[in-house]
Amino acid sequence: MKRISYSMDNVGGLGRIVAIPAEVFNRLQPDFSKGTVRVSVSDEEMLVELPVFYNAAFVFTEQQELGDGGQLWNVEISGVIPRNDTDSGIRQRLERGQWLVMHRDRNGCVLLSGTKDVPLLFSSGRSSGGNAGMNGDAFRFSAQEPGPSVEVEDEIAVEE
Repeated sequence: MKRISYSMDNVGGLGRIVAIPAEVFNRLQPDFSKGTVRVSVSDEEMLVELPVFYNAAFVFTEQQELGDGGQLWNVEISGVIPRNDTDSGIRQRLERGQWLVMHRDRNGCVLLSGTKDVPLLFSSGRSSGGNAGMNGDAFRFSAQEPGPSVEVEDEIAVEE
């Protein structure tokens, strides 16, 4: 019998989000001796790390479904960038780009969502918040992917 093992220390939410432009993503580098996979990029300066706070909800969801062409996975990474003064140049890059997103949950599991052929798209909306609410930019990276997200190492390799 196969048995799923798990830890009772199960914390929800994301602890890190790094957006990787599709044009600088090189490949996934497997390390067969360790049984791990590392993300390789050509230009680390093009990556965008989004701020993640423990008092806000940063969420990854991946829902498998059967479509006309076979199986697909609906992927979404979402959260709120606090305050409405996010650098407009960075926001415009995010809105106009195509992305792969490396994200780590609070249990330490690191996944890469999106592919070079089917990247994630970024969308956002601003809010001033209510009397007791926090203002900020709600965002989401999303796409319908041909396969599930891939487990990767937390480090990114830079290869020219």
